[in-house]
Amino acid sequence: KDLLFMSAKRIAAIAKLTFVESYRRQVFAVGLVFLGVIMFGGWFFGDAKSDSIAPYVSTVVTPMWFVLVPMSLLVSCWGIPADVKERSIHTVVTKPVKRSEIVVGRMLGYSAIMTVIVVAVSLGNYLWLMGQVPEHLKDQMVARVPVYGELTFLDRQGLPSKVGINVGDPWEYRSYIEGQTQSRAIWRFSFLDLGTLKKMESIPLEHRFEAFRTVKGRIEVETRFQLTLINPTTKLRMTLPAMYSVREFVASGRERVLEVPQTLPLTVEVNKKTQWEDPDLQQRVDEEVERVLEELRKEEAVAAAAANRAPKEITRQDVKEVTVDVFVLDDLVDDTVENLGSALTVEIACVEPNQFIGVNPADLFVRLSDKSFTGNYVKAMVGIWLFVILLVILGTTSSCFVKGPVATLLCVGLIILGYHLTGHLETQRQLAEAQAVHGAGGPLEATYKLLTKSPELPNNFGTKVMSKIDGAAVSALNVAQLAVPDLTRFSTEATDRQLQLDISRGFDIPATHMIYRFIVVLSYFIPMVILGYFSLVLRELEHK
Repeated sequence: KDLLFMSAKRIAAIAKLTFVESYRRQVFAVGLVFLGVIMFGGWFFGDAKSDSIAPYVSTVVTPMWFVLVPMSLLVSCWGIPADVKERSIHTVVTKPVKRSEIVVGRMLGYSAIMTVIVVAVSLGNYLWLMGQVPEHLKDQMVARVPVYGELTFLDRQGLPSKVGINVGDPWEYRSYIEGQTQSRAIWRFSFLDLGTLKKMESIPLEHRFEAFRTVKGRIEVETRFQLTLINPTTKLRMTLPAMYSVREFVASGRERVLEVPQTLPLTVEVNKKTQWEDPDLQQRVDEEVERVLEELRKEEAVAAAAANRAPKEITRQDVKEVTVDVFVLDDLVDDTVENLGSALTVEIACVEPNQFIGVNPADLFVRLSDKSFTGNYVKAMVGIWLFVILLVILGTTSSCFVKGPVATLLCVGLIILGYHLTGHLETQRQLAEAQAVHGAGGPLEATYKLLTKSPELPNNFGTKVMSKIDGAAVSALNVAQLAVPDLTRFSTEATDRQLQLDISRGFDIPATHMIYRFIVVLSYFIPMVILGYFSLVLRELEHK
């Protein structure tokens, strides 16, 4: 009943008092920290010849995590325990105020004070960025919208492979393809928005490859590659005539964009009688052959009339070759495969002999129209704000049943788990499921086999009990994996899993990630309110 029927006026009053109390504790002094960062940060960039905006953005974004996160924990984790110690909360609980209203009011009050701080700091950092970034880097202040694809390989013999060639690099982030062999890197971009791409003058493909040289070669020439567009269903291949340089030392993304034309010329040798599997393309070829035949017949008729002779018979054999237009988004996009939508396949080949090109799935993507840097910055700040609100919710709840230092350590532990353990838990969960599929059992069964040195289990009641316990262990792992939020999705810095979230590299933060953050905060709010309510009820504050 106390959880369902709460007074908005009492909640607002508690939130207001919490805000005023936090203000009196001078939590706004955190602004002095950012003022120092902004004042002295320019010293490190005044004479620097940086070719990227990443250092400037990181200078204002990274300190926000390291200052706002501890601040939100100190504000939310130490508020209620301090009131209990000073007995000031007793004047509240003895009034007609429900425990649930105290929890919600505290959360809203702490959230309000942190919201004011985040807004003020974000605005100050944005103004600093606008004035500090040099003019020659202003063109990098965009939000690139990438469409990533799946990467596969062909080995030296042209056989399919999941990985490329190993050149001995201990960092396995990239695999390599060898020049002047049948080794290829193939991207398949699925679910393309053809309507958006057709409105663009060309199809932009941005790359970030790495060159590995076994010989010096021509020092003045960069390692080059060639690009081929493929339709696997119709077997149509269009190789772009240009040779592109890797340009691995170029920082600006715009300088690494390959503009693929919407239409490409295809030269067909008529006498080979090639039959295209695409009926539309075959029709265009036949129509072009007939047009050329008609022109040749007219020319022959004019020549025969001038020479006062009978015109020669012009047949298809007289047409050597014709050129037709291939529409990339119509002829080279494959939409026949289920669950892939409209897919474009791009093949990369290294041109230089004895040289290698290293690639990663994120090293080539379709770059849609850029969005505003300001809008992307706002989304990044909203993400930081949501993360701070989540910490306020967790900190306020934990402070309802433990003291301030313990509540702080609890929240710090959840942060560490959310950043570093969720991926490990997901791996362990998948491993446990795979073991169950192949009959490998769980931890208890593995311990039994290790101790008894027997690969088989006896068919008795103990084995059934063991299987049930192993199933419960896997279920507990699933619960733990779902209970701890994946905080890497709140990050604005680049990781191998989420390069697209790095605003310092100029990537747009997708709307799906913003929705995920809102859902996570809301999904934790209600359970934490319930847990905080029962914790305050069990503490019996009136009798202390």
